[in-house]
Amino acid sequence: MNNLDTTLIVAIICGILFPAYVLLTGKKTIGTLEKHPGRLTFVYKETIILLILMAVLVIGSMNIEQKPVKIIGLEFIYQPIWILLLFAASIASFFLTKRITIPESKAESIGKGLEGVQHILPKNPEEYKWAVRTSFVAGVCEEIIFRGFLFWQLNQVMHDVFAVLIANLLFGIAHAATRLNNAIKAFGLGLLFSILYLVTGSLWLPILAHIIVDLYAMSISFIFSEMKAGR
Repeated sequence: MNNLDTTLIVAIICGILFPAYVLLTGKKTIGTLEKHPGRLTFVYKETIILLILMAVLVIGSMNIEQKPVKIIGLEFIYQPIWILLLFAASIASFFLTKRITIPESKAESIGKGLEGVQHILPKNPEEYKWAVRTSFVAGVCEEIIFRGFLFWQLNQVMHDVFAVLIANLLFGIAHAATRLNNAIKAFGLGLLFSILYLVTGSLWLPILAHIIVDLYAMSISFIFSEMKAGR
């Protein structure tokens, strides 16, 4: 191990600097999107770039320190069949969520459920296209960063339970731009994804579950908006 472990530097960037940045700019982002809804595609693109960059930093730091990626739940990437299954299951989930129908009787309750996060959800085909891309990238990259990498870093100095709680607290903070209620929901979902990881020892299932949850949320919002527009 070097005097300055590269993985520790990346953990600080992903686990402290990134959530702090989102927390500090979250209110401004919300205000901007409420005043200028057309900037949502830019936010999606920015999110995709940031997540991919951090995931690359994570994998790169692991390689520099010669640490096997299996310790952060990525051993399945060396087995093509699992990669193929993940891809196939994710694509199938996209087509299934895209075909969701909203009964008229449930439209009002769904609308209320979306009220606090409408600024960050797609309302037209262009936004939906980028929302889907963001769902896939977030499902992969956020699981690598929070459930895999940051959990592993924290778990070296504390018990599993505390490592899971802190990693997912940081995950929740990283969703500050979606308002407090949704950040709390992100924390709860993160705990579920962590349980899947701890039970299976792999990020394969958490990644798939994350993608499905995000695709469902994006699809429901888009379908609801289309439904409203057709009235």
